[in-house]
Amino acid sequence: MKKWRRILSYWERVNISGPTPVPIYGNVLALSLNPRPYLELKWYKNYGRIYGVYIYGKPSLRVAEPALVKQILVQKFTLFKNREAPRGAKATLMSKMLIRAPYEDWRRIRTIARPAFTGSKLKRLYPLIDQCCRDLVDRLDSRVAANESPVALRPFICEYIMNALGYCAFSTKVNTDPTHLFTTEPEGYFSVPLWNVLVTNVLPACLVNNPLAKWWHSDYLYHRVFTAGLMADRRCDDADKRHDFLQFLIKGSHRTDGAAHPDVTGITDEEIFAQCFLFFVAGYDPTANTVSHALRELALNPDIQDRLREETAMNGNRDMDYDILSRLPLLDAVVTETLRKYPPLVRVEREAVEDVVLTDDTQGLSVKIEKGVVIEVPVYAIHHDPDHYPDPSAFKPDRFLPQNRHNIKPYTYLPFGDGPRNCIGMRFGLLLTKLALVNVIQHFRLYHVIDTDASVKFKRGNYVVQSDISPVGFKRC
Repeated sequence: MKKWRRILSYWERVNISGPTPVPIYGNVLALSLNPRPYLELKWYKNYGRIYGVYIYGKPSLRVAEPALVKQILVQKFTLFKNREAPRGAKATLMSKMLIRAPYEDWRRIRTIARPAFTGSKLKRLYPLIDQCCRDLVDRLDSRVAANESPVALRPFICEYIMNALGYCAFSTKVNTDPTHLFTTEPEGYFSVPLWNVLVTNVLPACLVNNPLAKWWHSDYLYHRVFTAGLMADRRCDDADKRHDFLQFLIKGSHRTDGAAHPDVTGITDEEIFAQCFLFFVAGYDPTANTVSHALRELALNPDIQDRLREETAMNGNRDMDYDILSRLPLLDAVVTETLRKYPPLVRVEREAVEDVVLTDDTQGLSVKIEKGVVIEVPVYAIHHDPDHYPDPSAFKPDRFLPQNRHNIKPYTYLPFGDGPRNCIGMRFGLLLTKLALVNVIQHFRLYHVIDTDASVKFKRGNYVVQSDISPVGFKRC
């Protein structure tokens, strides 16, 4: 116990307050047994914008002061260029993903993957995504025609997202059977059992990081075999005509040093698989949540819904193309406000690679951070700070209209992180979200019913912001 008292008094010794930890787990029990958004907001209110917690026996500093957030994510990025190494059965896989890869690997992989998300590439994918949206509208229309309203949104949105990801990642029509592994496993990836969280992180690394452990997971095996089969087919066939995510990565596997990027080499098959798996995991649940929350908020706010429908109707009978979609200010504001109120991640993480001091002379702040300390930016709490967003629990898209954006303080809006290690698929996710909203709003009027909750109930313990989405009423326009 003397050892644990020493370990868990780290923040007290450097005069930083925070919630009381317990031996072995630190503050992880509280984080696992409560909905994280609510707990992070409670800690933010109780301890301020800088406070310390313990993830098991390791100190972690929460930093929410915008000036310091800017230094961590942007100005002093090279001092916070890594994220904490993952543990558990998926550690080997996760360490090859862009979100967790060590800096040098991250830099190489991101350079290869970035062209897949440029504006010109998204324009090329637009018709495929639009067709998936039309399929979504047809499915919803069948429910309305059968007088089956209200509608539980999430299953329909998840099917749309999965089909769009299948087309854009693999040029493949994904099986939309709700029991199919490709459809069910992304949900399971985010819903980690509590016992798994509490046990694997206190066992020796040689056990939880054992390469054999990853084969216990059906999702790993299925996606690995599926992706490997597609890669083999592409290499045996002339696949240059394909323009999906997998093909960009396969081209990267043949890359050699060149004048444009003299310090960048290719990408391994294992890294290709890791990025494809990440494409599904990161694209599926966060995007489905954003679309579902936005539609639910529009059902609860019919005035905003009417304004949005009017904005999308200004295009007349012309099809909504990529350029028009990007020039709809209220649509952009609705999506932006949804991401403020329901950010995909509770927090953004970085790790100090050397000792560093963060300062803000305007407030007389000076925080010394030792090498190896994990820094976490509490995104959900920042987004719900009334000093940044008055009446933060209200859905007010007008905050983000062009004429009001000057009121948004820099580094207080972070749904995709910021700086060099922000989300590479941000524009792709926004395209999926906006196109779905436009198609649904143009064909249906949404309204709240007795089962439509005005507030959400977040699930406990999840690193991502997950909640149950209540049903809404649908009728044809």
